[in-house]
Amino acid sequence: MELKDITTRHHVPTEYTSELFKNKAVIRSEQEVKGFDMVYIPIKESIHLDFLNGNIAAYEKMIEKDQEKSIESFKDLIKNFDSRMLKLNEHKITIQRSTGLVIDGNHRIAILIWLRLIEEELPEKFIKYV
Repeated sequence: MELKDITTRHHVPTEYTSELFKNKAVIRSEQEVKGFDMVYIPIKESIHLDFLNGNIAAYEKMIEKDQEKSIESFKDLIKNFDSRMLKLNEHKITIQRSTGLVIDGNHRIAILIWLRLIEEELPEKFIKYV
């Protein structure tokens, strides 16, 4: 699947939505629950990729109220990342076939792009479609 056809969604505190996405090609933004927005953007503009390129503050704001995510766990994923696991069906990136939306695997796809293991296309062998 071509990267230009892949999108991601970010669950962010409403107070940071304008700041975090002011220079991004937002596809759509909607209030998800009180105090949080769901923002859809192209995968190459993800906050995860921003983190890998040094913008840690944006990622910190995005996960501020999410107890399941942390900077440390993302750093651990980077440190222990092995693209062979994707090829071996261990941790495929789950994408909604009809929309190209990443359902699971935003961190992994950002790492693949950042490491330049993929540039224009995500190989089908890395994808699990739903």
